[in-house]
Amino acid sequence: MNNTRPFPCFRLATFAAAAVFFSHSLHAQVPKKWSELADYLKGKYVTIVTKDGKSMHGHFVSASNTAVLLDPSKTVDFVYSGSFEVPRNSFTTIRVGTEPINLEKLGKDLHRGYAHAFRRLFSEAAPLGIVEVPAITAWAVISAPFCALGDLFAAPQGITENIQIVD
Repeated sequence: MNNTRPFPCFRLATFAAAAVFFSHSLHAQVPKKWSELADYLKGKYVTIVTKDGKSMHGHFVSASNTAVLLDPSKTVDFVYSGSFEVPRNSFTTIRVGTEPINLEKLGKDLHRGYAHAFRRLFSEAAPLGIVEVPAITAWAVISAPFCALGDLFAAPQGITENIQIVD
């Protein structure tokens, strides 16, 4: 006897594929003059993509005639200390969106922690590395479910906007 019903999860898979396909259209293109940028971006989380493909993230602080000032202190990447300036002629895109979700933050923290621990593991500080690797793993196992629950029950994040500078 043949089963005439399609695969039970087929509808769900079709819906998920359509959602991913159409999610790219959720990036609104917003034209702004450089002079309007400071008022529009005040206090928002911004990602700036530079011409060499690097992404810089942070909360918008200010904009001068030559650069944009971002503050990464509330974000995941603690590579920069304090605010940093991105020259106006060095970036291609300004993306206004949401801060990284908890699991993404955890992933970046784990990456930094494991990189540090494994560097120690293969150096003269190997005993510290032997202690750090299991400690980081235990931290990941304990905190990952809470990060996932926090992301699951968080408020909807909204639409990402790409700022197009028009002069």
